[in-house]
Amino acid sequence: MPTNTVSPAEFFSSDRQEAELSLIACPGAEVLTQQIDTHLVNWAREAGIEVDSFIAPAECPRFQSGDAKGLVKRSVRGHDVFLVVDPGNYALTYNLFGNTNHMSPDDHYANLKRLIQAVAGRAHRVSVIMPSLYGGRQHRRINRESLDCAVALQELQAMGVSNIITFDAHDPRVVNAVPLMSFDNVMPTYQVLKTLLKHMPDLSFNKDDFKTLRSLCHTGGYCSPELKEAWIEILGAKNVYEIYSMTEMIGMTVIRGDEWLKHRGSVGKPYGGCKIEVRDENGKVLPAGEVGEIFMTPSGGYLETEYVGREQLDDSGKGFRSVGDMGYLDEDGYMYFADRRSDMIVTGGENVLAVEVENTFLQHPDIVDMVVVGIPDPEWGRRIHAVIEAKREMSYDEFRRYGWKFMLPFKVPKTIEYVDALPRKDSGKLNRAALAARCEELQKDIKNP
Repeated sequence: MPTNTVSPAEFFSSDRQEAELSLIACPGAEVLTQQIDTHLVNWAREAGIEVDSFIAPAECPRFQSGDAKGLVKRSVRGHDVFLVVDPGNYALTYNLFGNTNHMSPDDHYANLKRLIQAVAGRAHRVSVIMPSLYGGRQHRRINRESLDCAVALQELQAMGVSNIITFDAHDPRVVNAVPLMSFDNVMPTYQVLKTLLKHMPDLSFNKDDFKTLRSLCHTGGYCSPELKEAWIEILGAKNVYEIYSMTEMIGMTVIRGDEWLKHRGSVGKPYGGCKIEVRDENGKVLPAGEVGEIFMTPSGGYLETEYVGREQLDDSGKGFRSVGDMGYLDEDGYMYFADRRSDMIVTGGENVLAVEVENTFLQHPDIVDMVVVGIPDPEWGRRIHAVIEAKREMSYDEFRRYGWKFMLPFKVPKTIEYVDALPRKDSGKLNRAALAARCEELQKDIKNP
């Protein structure tokens, strides 16, 4: 139930609640469960209900054989039970035959089922809060396909689970595996910290706020140097990691903060047996420092993937494949990501990388978000057009003068428009292709300088 749509009194009223509420934390999800509990306790007190906690203590003790069982240490009979599990918590360990083992997603999923069995037949209703969907990045493979996610959902439904609550499922269509079960896929704001810092200038961001955080690994999108440096200052350079990869799993690079400080802007070196070549339009391998299309070989042990219903990846036939990303290697073998070929704009005979223009203007204090696209133009071939989400609308003259400070004039957008919010895909990422098509159709005629 979305708590932001009702008042605390309405939320806890007998008309809305069918049963008492209980939270159960699977091993490794205690911190998240405590945060949920704190929020609910505050809500209850606002509604005039005195309660210390909604958490039902539970554990999954393990035997010497490696087997385990789920124990719930207070009655939840007739309660609306929410179990919280984090399949991606690899930090949790257990001992087996004298060896320390890290918990895998399979281990967390097994603990979830043990605790479901412990309340089965007693709880009024069982729901599962699973921030990272178990097997959620496997069900899309079509070569020796893994159906872990779909089968897991069906198994949970057979065990009596009524609702699944997850965040940013890699492919929300997996809900088709359980069409009769409630499935809430909460889509978080893309680049959350960046957005918060833009909209809330007084937001605290210092070491004291992250005392319990030991390390950070980020991936999935561009991280500005300013934000990267802030994390390095908080956690230390050796505790900040960046991974560059893609859904198609054609390769991977990794870089640690201390390496990044020596190779600023890099996304790292090949990892796990991956190899990289940067090639020009004719397939020729380019030397260090020259921008071209990135071709990679899969890291050891990864499956080869294919697209369904669309053109396959660019394949050299020698194991190197490309998703269209552009970049270059330096003399030390570190890779730098430039942009995707589909996001390159050819204007007046010059190649302009959209991300370079966007990153420059996103440093402006009044620009919250921005995307640039190429629109057909009789003079330029493609006119660079900027769609902007801003705190205030600035004149085009002010806009271009800011751009001239940091880049060549031909890279500065020739036309601009302001919107309340930029269009995004289900994943939260900008839908650049759809935006370009819309702009092309509408042919925005904003005055040139």
